[in-house]
Amino acid sequence: MDFNIYEIGEESVGMLKEIAIRTFDETFASTNSRENMEDYNARCFNETVLRKELKDPESWWYFIEKDGKLAGYLKVIVGNAQTELQEVDGFEVERIYVLKEFYGTGGGKALMEHAIKL
Repeated sequence: MDFNIYEIGEESVGMLKEIAIRTFDETFASTNSRENMEDYNARCFNETVLRKELKDPESWWYFIEKDGKLAGYLKVIVGNAQTELQEVDGFEVERIYVLKEFYGTGGGKALMEHAIKL
């Protein structure tokens, strides 16, 4: 596979915002109103929120590239950042998204394998 997976730093917040909105829209726009999508994107994917999440030591973010092109991202959370069981040693994949143009390339699988290794 020709994937490159690397941790996202705060300097990449603009790229993260762009791909987060795009992948969320590609995934959910067909089953939601435009108003709901815009509201969610404005609340959850604005740079202030993303910067705060990127700085959280219990929140780990990764980009995936294929052939040098940004293809998706992964967010995993631990400790108190978890939204589910809150196990002390727990680990949650909170977001895993690949752009539609990369569906079928194995990018999602590569991100999940990366999460498992973590």
